[in-house]
Amino acid sequence: MNIVRNTVWRIDNSEDMTEGLYRVLEFDVDLDVVILFELQKKRVSKPFVFSFKKFSLMVKTREVSSAEYANPPYMLIDESKINVSSRTKRDENFRLIYPLISNNQFLLEYAMSPRSTAVEKYAKENNTDHQKIRMLLTKYWRYGQDLYALLPAYPNSGGAGKQRKPGSIPLGNTKKNRVLPMQRNQPFILSDADKANMVKSIKKHHLKVGGLSLEDTHGKYIKRYFRHELERADKEGITPYIPSMRQFRYWKLKLIPRSKDITSKSTKTQFLLTQRALLGSAANKGTLPGDVFEIDATVADVHLISSLNMSKVIGRPTIYTVIDRATRMIVGMHISLYHASWRAARQALSNCFMPKKEYCRQFGVKITEREWPCSHVSLKLMCDNGEMIGLKPQDVVTPMTVLEFAPSNRGDRKSIVESRFHILNKEAIHPLLGTTRGGKIVRGEPDPTSRACLTLTEVTKTLILAVLEHNQSIFEELAYINPLLIEHDLKMSPLNSD
Repeated sequence: MNIVRNTVWRIDNSEDMTEGLYRVLEFDVDLDVVILFELQKKRVSKPFVFSFKKFSLMVKTREVSSAEYANPPYMLIDESKINVSSRTKRDENFRLIYPLISNNQFLLEYAMSPRSTAVEKYAKENNTDHQKIRMLLTKYWRYGQDLYALLPAYPNSGGAGKQRKPGSIPLGNTKKNRVLPMQRNQPFILSDADKANMVKSIKKHHLKVGGLSLEDTHGKYIKRYFRHELERADKEGITPYIPSMRQFRYWKLKLIPRSKDITSKSTKTQFLLTQRALLGSAANKGTLPGDVFEIDATVADVHLISSLNMSKVIGRPTIYTVIDRATRMIVGMHISLYHASWRAARQALSNCFMPKKEYCRQFGVKITEREWPCSHVSLKLMCDNGEMIGLKPQDVVTPMTVLEFAPSNRGDRKSIVESRFHILNKEAIHPLLGTTRGGKIVRGEPDPTSRACLTLTEVTKTLILAVLEHNQSIFEELAYINPLLIEHDLKMSPLNSD
C-alpha cells in the first residue's frame, strides 16, 4: 500500500506512537523523513517527524492501516454557493499563511524543532497574533491542506447544547415598547437558584395527574419565592421585578424533558393507551387472512322502539362485531338487547363461523356468497377479559381456536375492531332518527328517545347494509399489508384482500 501525501492512517498497538489517526503532510525518501499530523480535536496542534522506512515497515506489518477522516460539513460546499463574507474571510486566511505553507523548509523545521520561533517572527512581521497563525495552520493540516479548510466554521458557533451564563445584561433580543409613552419593565435575570426553584414548582404543582396549568403554576412560583418583591412593588405602586410567564415557559421546556412532561401528567394506563409512541399497525406483524379475529361489543348510539308496541321505547341495542385483523373485513356481527355477555357473544361467533346468505335473507337483504364470503374459524381470537373469560367460553371456543385476552383498559390491543365501531356509528347509526350521536346533543334539541321510531329488525338491516358497504370500501393501508392487490390491479378493499 503506497504512502501518499494527505493520506490518513490509523496506528494501533505501536510502541513508538499513541493510537489514533494521523495524516501524512509530506515525506522525503532520500532523507528518510515523513511528517505526520495527529488528527486530534485540539484547537492548536503541531506536526512531527518520523522515519519513513520505519513507517513503511509498520504499514507492511499492519501496525499501520489506511483509514478515512471525514471533513466537516461546512467544507463540502460549492464555490458558487459560498457567501461573499465567508469567501473573503477564507481568502484572507489563506494569504496570511501562504508564505509559510508554500515553503517546505518551514514545515520540516517547524516539525523538528520543539520551540520554533519562525511563527512568532512571521506573526510579528505581519502585525498579527502568533496563536492565530498556529490555529490556521492546524486547520489547514488537519483537513487535508485544502483551501476550503480555512472557511469560517460558523455552524460550530454559538455553543449549541450549552447554557449561557447571564451577567448584568439580559440575554436575548431587547423587547420594544408597543406603547411609546409607557416604559417597559426591566427583564429579570435568572440565576441558577431561580431555575432550580422553577423546576421544584413545576414538579410540585404541574407535573402530576390533574395538576395545575402552567399559568397557575407560575403564579404559585411567584407567590412562593418573590413574596417580598410583590409586597414592595405594591407599596411603591410599580411593576414587580420578577420572572415573566414567557421566561417560565421557556425554562420549563429547556429543563424538563418532553418525555417526563408527558408521562408525569397521565396515568400509566392512559399513557399506554393514547400517548405512547406508535410502533406500527397491529396488522403489520405478518398476519394473514384468518389468522386473528378480534371481537368486541358496544352500545349503539340509537334508541329503539318495540315491534309489538310502537309507542314503547325499549332502549339502545348492543352491537357485537368480529373483525379479521389482516383484511379489516367484518366477518361476523350480532345486534340484540342483551348486555355484553357470553349469551350475546356466542351469537356473534356463530354468525362469524356460518355462511351469511341465509342470515341476510332473514332481514330482507338478498346477497350472494361472494358478497360476504366469511364462514371460517380463525387460528386466534382476540377478546377482552369480560364475557369470554368464564369457564363456558373456554369449554366451547378453545377446542376450535386459541383465546387471547387484552389487558384491562387497553383497547389499543384490539384496535381494528374498536375503529370499526367508530366507522359504523358515524356512517350508519348517527344519521338515524333517535340517535344520541355519541352524546353530542345540542342544547334545545328534542330528546333522542322522543324521536325513536326504528325497531331492532330495521336497525339490524341497516347495519347489514353498512357492513356490506364497508367490506367493499377502499383502505389504502391494505396495499402495504397485501402487495398482491397491487400486483393483480385489484381495488384495495377487505373483500379483495380475503
